[in-house]
Amino acid sequence: MQIAEYYGMHNVIRYCELSFIRDFETAINKNQCIEVIFTLSIMSNLRRMMATVLRNIETRDELMGMVKKVDVDRMSGELMKMIVTWVFYDD
Repeated sequence: MQIAEYYGMHNVIRYCELSFIRDFETAINKNQCIEVIFTLSIMSNLRRMMATVLRNIETRDELMGMVKKVDVDRMSGELMKMIVTWVFYDD
């Protein structure tokens, strides 16, 4: 994905993102891989993947624990907005 980002191949990035989402949704134990997928979505600015991760997070404490483990400075503004919206408005 880094090579695709370097060369500006956005269609390849989206294809990989959809493939990751499909694999995540068919995973038997999502709790084991949710932190890895969360970190990957932040590092690569994958908004659809972040939306999928946020749908599968059950509590605010779980989300805040994952946010504390990643470098928030690398997070894009859109991903920050998604997380803040989930924290304040999700029931």
